[in-house]
Amino acid sequence: AGAVVELTTFQCDLENGFIHLNPPGRRQNKKRRPTVPMTDLARQWILTAPPGRLITWNGNPVRHVQTSWDAARKRAGLPAGLNRHAIRHTVASWLRKESIEKWLVDAFMGWVGTDMADRYAKYDPTYFKPVIEALDRLFEAIAERAKTPLQPKLRVTDVGMTFKKLERARRFERPTLTLA
Repeated sequence: AGAVVELTTFQCDLENGFIHLNPPGRRQNKKRRPTVPMTDLARQWILTAPPGRLITWNGNPVRHVQTSWDAARKRAGLPAGLNRHAIRHTVASWLRKESIEKWLVDAFMGWVGTDMADRYAKYDPTYFKPVIEALDRLFEAIAERAKTPLQPKLRVTDVGMTFKKLERARRFERPTLTLA
């Protein structure tokens, strides 16, 4: 949970579509924090987030993960026995159910060590492509059953900020308005 709670917008490479779970300056340890590609849903949330920590409550960084998890779990109507670790393993199970190869699931979940070839795999444009496609299908399945939309709500004040982030990502040009 630490990697996600500590995640900042600065670790999100919108241009190349990657999230660097291990921030610059932090030494990699046995609880590997891999670089993973963004899903479409993650990109939407990152684009609307103000600079800084991505996981906040009332504008402040979340400090007690368990308290936040319990509140979110209750709001979502999920059973009391469901913990964050079970969600992680459910995602891994979903990926295997979607016929994602074991080595890809292991690498995506940070369950493998690295060698030099693995270190540079993230630069391959197809890196984790089947994983991301499967996760997008998972989010679509969740969205079909959810009581509220999974996409962030955009406020009018968010639109300018989002265009700036998109332009920086060089994946989007500001639309021009032409009047007939």
